Amino acid sequence: MIITSKSKGFTFLEILIASSIFTVIMVITFGVLGQSAGYQAKLKAQHSVVSDAQNVAEMITRETKKARETGAVKTNNQTIDFEGILILNCESYNCQLPTTETEKVNTLILSQADSYKIYFATKVDQDSGIYYANIAKTNDKVLEESDIFNIINTSNLLSKADNWAKVDFWGVSKIADSSKEQSFVGFLVNIKTKSYDNLGPDRRAKISIRSLVTARNY
Repeated sequence: MIITSKSKGFTFLEILIASSIFTVIMVITFGVLGQSAGYQAKLKAQHSVVSDAQNVAEMITRETKKARETGAVKTNNQTIDFEGILILNCESYNCQLPTTETEKVNTLILSQADSYKIYFATKVDQDSGIYYANIAKTNDKVLEESDIFNIINTSNLLSKADNWAKVDFWGVSKIADSSKEQSFVGFLVNIKTKSYDNLGPDRRAKISIRSLVTARNY
């Protein structure tokens, strides 16, 4: 008896069509996955800079409103007595008072009942950060320039280490014997992903927050 089989294999054309369909499906699938990964990376970068900027801005605002005690800072062989808010431009271990109310500087000192709050921003773009220190007012302490510059270390970094951060301050300090009746501070917080210019659009983000705060005199 001779048995014949009616089954047959796939033709080359059928295999070619199936391969093409499979390739299209894989391209679409990996494209969707790639877009999803890029979207997640973008969300992560945006969340990082937004939360960073909000935390810094809220902290400066909250503590400035409580700054209404007298304080003193020794700089350039002279002592600056102030009430509540003191804005300084500090570079190369030297601090100067701004010459105008609109001049942007990098240091804010707040005098509260039991401590000084110091905010200091480095000015080198590629490695910038916002630093913060809480220094107790023991024995009527007078701040030194070294107290300001010594806060530049990782433990005092207020902004996230994976972000480039900068803050500019301006406003009016109420210096002793000054005719200014009300001090205030304006600030601009800028946060962006580190190496921003070298990253793709889906891996970077930036934000700016501007505000103005006065100390409460009650």
